[in-house]
Amino acid sequence: MLSSGYKFIEIPRMDCESFQDYLERSYFVINNLKSRKYTYDVLLEKSLLYHSIKVLKCNYSSKSMDEIKEMSKFAGVRI
Repeated sequence: MLSSGYKFIEIPRMDCESFQDYLERSYFVINNLKSRKYTYDVLLEKSLLYHSIKVLKCNYSSKSMDEIKEMSKFAGVRI
């Protein structure tokens, strides 16, 4: 569970991810929540894409890749 301001946000950790990967994915969710462009549930889904792209080196459609890359910049993490 992480704190974002005065709110606590639960971000489940996947069995396959290291603690460092989990923290980066959590920052991805928390920092993008600030934009209010996406809901918490949508951000959790997109964080799984982020993990797949960054850690597992998966490729998706250019639209999805561009969207996650843009969200990563906003979140202060890199792909």
